[in-house]
Amino acid sequence: MNPELQRNVWLETSPRRLAWVAVAVALVYGSAVLLAQLSSRPDALAAMGTAGGLMFFCSAYVWGVRNAGQSVMVEISQRTWDFQRLSAISPWAMTWGKLVGATSLAWIVALAGWVVSAAVRPGENLGPTLFSALAVAILLQAMALWATLVGVRKARAEGRVPSLRSVVGGFLLALFGLWLISSFGRLLGDVGHFNGLGSVWLWGRGVSMGWWGVSLPVDVFALLSTLAFAAWALVGAWRLMRLEMQMRNTPWIWIAFLIFLAVYVGGLAPPRLSVDPQAVELHLSELLRSGGVALVLGLTLYAAAFVEPADRVRLRRFVETARRGQFKTALDLTPLILPAAAAGLIAAVVFAIWAGGVHTAIQRQGELNGGGLAWLSPVTVLAGFAFVLRDVGVVFFFRFGPRPRRGDFSAVVGLVLVHLVSHALAAALGDNPARAALWPMGAHAEISLISGLIQAAVVWWLAWRRVGAPERPAD
Repeated sequence: MNPELQRNVWLETSPRRLAWVAVAVALVYGSAVLLAQLSSRPDALAAMGTAGGLMFFCSAYVWGVRNAGQSVMVEISQRTWDFQRLSAISPWAMTWGKLVGATSLAWIVALAGWVVSAAVRPGENLGPTLFSALAVAILLQAMALWATLVGVRKARAEGRVPSLRSVVGGFLLALFGLWLISSFGRLLGDVGHFNGLGSVWLWGRGVSMGWWGVSLPVDVFALLSTLAFAAWALVGAWRLMRLEMQMRNTPWIWIAFLIFLAVYVGGLAPPRLSVDPQAVELHLSELLRSGGVALVLGLTLYAAAFVEPADRVRLRRFVETARRGQFKTALDLTPLILPAAAAGLIAAVVFAIWAGGVHTAIQRQGELNGGGLAWLSPVTVLAGFAFVLRDVGVVFFFRFGPRPRRGDFSAVVGLVLVHLVSHALAAALGDNPARAALWPMGAHAEISLISGLIQAAVVWWLAWRRVGAPERPAD
């Protein structure tokens, strides 16, 4: 048996704790039945189902997520984490041993609520929905462990003590990812063909949706999607655990995840749309598909910039080994930002190609019902990517400052200030062509592209100077 799993299960599920949990569960269900009998419309089964659902939510989504994140933080606070990092146990065994063992008691309570909630509604076809609830719990808990390991690595590189803020950040990041996918689905639904995820994450039933031409019930698609993202979150935690246990990672898994994101988001686009039923058909589905992929991969650029530890030594070693032609060693030291930037550039170029085709077709039709898309020119899309590179350079500039422990907050403030100042100046310039130098626009797109590239080059030059500068002592 996995020794890490066994140790955590012994700590979590002692006989005394199990007895207290049994008493608490019995009291919850007993109170639900009693309150139902005292109500004007008594329904004991419905009350127990509601109590079971709340118990599952609180145990799996709150208690379990907290324990998954604390599984490493407790070891650090007790000064036993360094011994575990040097142990003979494999990274995979350490990962799932902590994830399953630390949440074992929470899962016992959660399953006690899940089973009752499912049993009180035997006539309803809730199979995919109920199993999606389990998959979301696994996703959130794996994200909490992943976020904790990210926080530990960043704290070590920045010379500070790791805290539970990374656990909260991982939980919020998982929720943001679900919201982002749902919002993208609703966007596709708003353009005229329901094919999105607007009801997937609400576990809607009875609606079919398409993904790359394959039609699936929305609850089945929700289950498969959540399982896929939960598996990737678990893989991410395992990869970080490898680094904690003094092993090296190549970027191929990260590249595979970027490809998965592109394929997944691309499949959410509707099969085919046109600007006007009477007009020449325009391939807006390809435009939406490539635009959604470019948007998501662009966001991974920002995520990689914040997730990567501000480790000057590692970056210098990467540049030096690449300069010497030691590509095998350089591959192990490759920053996450480089594959993300390459994937984002490819997505931006593909999006620019489709945007150019739609833009040309709309102009050929005299902007028939399509004036809102007239700004989509290839140069504008590439200019937008140049401004994204500038933003990522701003993040690196602040995160590799003289005091990296303040880097994340400073980077967020810097991005906000850059965008606020740019928008304010652009608004003040009005229709002046110089406005395009501050923000990518449909008009004067060439100015936007040149300005974005210049800004990106300057910011990255300043950021690299900071990477090469010595770090100040921690205050």
